[in-house]
Amino acid sequence: MTDPVPDIVERLDIGSFRWSLGPALPDGQGAVTLRYFFGAPGTNPDAVLTRRQDSFEYLSRYEGKESWFRKLSLLAAADWTGDGKGELLVSWEDDNLGRGTYNTISLLLLGAESSDTPITAMHVEDWLFKGREAVLRMLK
Repeated sequence: MTDPVPDIVERLDIGSFRWSLGPALPDGQGAVTLRYFFGAPGTNPDAVLTRRQDSFEYLSRYEGKESWFRKLSLLAAADWTGDGKGELLVSWEDDNLGRGTYNTISLLLLGAESSDTPITAMHVEDWLFKGREAVLRMLK
């Protein structure tokens, strides 16, 4: 991809990985994209999505105060899984800015079956665990 950030905003299935809003996602709907929360009718009108060439940030406010900050940053692209398709390695930050101590930074692998299917995410530690035998052989 030459300009992946807009594509990720439009196609990333936010139900495909663990994060703070996961429990609030609708059941049985299939892929739920970032657009569901970033600009869908009924979403927080005080939320701001800022796109950059290598990242995007989503800042939401509640009662005039910043409440949640989420950021996805592109790190590297390669065929990480060895399936012949390229994946993006990204960092995902999910931070509650004032109503608790929830703050995570995760490494995710993003991939899609084709250019018109949802982009899915997998936590790097899940990928490492799933392919642990191959990783161990490679490290020997």
